[in-house]
Amino acid sequence: MAANNKAGFDRRTFLATSAVGVGVSSIGSVGSVLAQAAPVPTAVAAPPPSAAIAATAVESTRDVILRISREVWMNAEGLFVEDKSSAIHVRELKAAGFKVITGTSNIPTAFLAEWSQGSGGPKIGFLPEYDALPGLGNAAEPRKTPGPTGFEVGHGCGHNMLGAGCTGAAIALKKMMEQDKSPGTILVFGCAAEEGGAVKAYFARDGLFDDVDAALSWHPAPVAVTGSVSTAANDGIRIKFFGRTAHAGVEPWQGRSALKAAELFGIGIQFMREHVEPTVRMHYVYEEAGVSPNIVPDFAQMLLTIRDKNRQSVVKLTEWAKGIAEGAAQMTQTKAEFQVFTGVHQILPNDTLIALTHRHMQATPIEWTEAEQTFAKTVQKEMKLPVPLGVALHTWGVTACGGMSIGDKASIASAKIMAGIGHDLMTNADLRKAAKADLVRRRGDYKYVSPIPPEIKQPPGIPDRLTKDIGDEILSEVSSET
Repeated sequence: MAANNKAGFDRRTFLATSAVGVGVSSIGSVGSVLAQAAPVPTAVAAPPPSAAIAATAVESTRDVILRISREVWMNAEGLFVEDKSSAIHVRELKAAGFKVITGTSNIPTAFLAEWSQGSGGPKIGFLPEYDALPGLGNAAEPRKTPGPTGFEVGHGCGHNMLGAGCTGAAIALKKMMEQDKSPGTILVFGCAAEEGGAVKAYFARDGLFDDVDAALSWHPAPVAVTGSVSTAANDGIRIKFFGRTAHAGVEPWQGRSALKAAELFGIGIQFMREHVEPTVRMHYVYEEAGVSPNIVPDFAQMLLTIRDKNRQSVVKLTEWAKGIAEGAAQMTQTKAEFQVFTGVHQILPNDTLIALTHRHMQATPIEWTEAEQTFAKTVQKEMKLPVPLGVALHTWGVTACGGMSIGDKASIASAKIMAGIGHDLMTNADLRKAAKADLVRRRGDYKYVSPIPPEIKQPPGIPDRLTKDIGDEILSEVSSET
């Protein structure tokens, strides 16, 4: 996918001023189109006929949607350990008549749910997320207050709402299809560990999206928006250096320091920065670097993220970084292991879907009560912000809003919008054809190649307690231009 942001604003600017709201991310190249947030000097298109039907279907699913959002919020869990949160989605999907397989792509907290009707027909997917963030626990109070998990973990990115809206939209779309007997398949991809796990990249490598006509999702945001909101391509890389231990005081000449190799690698990345484009972001940490200063470290490990405007550039930068690791190993007479364990593609906009999304957003207004306005203004005051739009994602203020009616309204509205879009795509072959044509036009002859090597069966960091029985049921912020 390639991002195009000529007429809009980039995702970094967008998220830096984000607050809880509705932002269905149907990405397109016609610029960001705001709905409900502020006056927009554009003609309002007539609402699609499916909008009213979707609203009714979602209202009949309201209790399910709010139950998912609130329970996931109460049981906030970090990436790869969202066993309770995943189970909440699975429970509701099974109750709604979906067949569910867990442990998708060897990831214990991921799942794939499916429901079909008739023969043939298109396949439309939904992409719920449900992991939370460390240090962002908070009560549903407009001030910093310990939440269900204290301050340890909380939904400061609003994934409880995101997931509820997606799964709720899938269940509502099923009701719409049952009503008009539309043939087709609904798929719900349980996207665990979005905050650094890039589980969708494993789904893509395993071909789970290959026969999907369209996949829908949304994200809490400061305004209701669809348009050229772009994300960067990136690689997640782990670098290991292997040396030889020795007594650092008595005979250091017998040792070969893995730590020195890691330090040289870091210096190499710093010198590399002068010669990369302004869109590039490179950041790393030392995960292991020895245990005692009087012992020559025989092992060191680093974690590196490389981001840029497109996949091709990230591939070249990754090869450059690999050469630096090999050079650092040669300089220190150590060995280097350079492993790309995940990688994300940049977004390709789609004019057809952005226009359709905007029509559904215009048909789905949100009205805030006086109590909700007071709540938001109190959060604004507590966070010392000039305007409520300054409440950025990954903050306690988002956690607080996501646990009360402000977050509830976002989940319900997003479900209505996505259920309507999903039904339009299910029932309109010309619409699907136009969306596919725009994808082909932007993609050209480029063929996606997964950066995750086949020998890596699952992302690193999954705890052993979740992997024992897995066989039983087998990020970015840089805009760019195409």
